[in-house]
Amino acid sequence: MQDVPKKNLLTKNLEKLTVVIPVFNRQSLIDRQINYWSGTGAQIIILDGSIKPLAEDKIRALNSSKNIEYLYFNESSS
Repeated sequence: MQDVPKKNLLTKNLEKLTVVIPVFNRQSLIDRQINYWSGTGAQIIILDGSIKPLAEDKIRALNSSKNIEYLYFNESSS
C-alpha cells in the first residue's frame, strides 16, 4: 500500500463538509477562519451581516478561492 501524506487524507475526508460561518462586525474572525480552513478541502460559506462589508480586494481574493464563498447581507431595519 502506498503511503499517502496526512494532509491529502484530511483534504479527501473533508471534501463533503460544508461549514457556514455567520459573522457580525468581527472581521478578525473571518481572517482566523480563512487561515484555519484553507487547504482542508471543506467548502466554507461566510455570511456577513456586518454594518460594512470587507474591503473589495479582500472580497475578490476570497471569492477567487475555490472553496470559500463570502456573502454580505446587511438587512438593517432602520
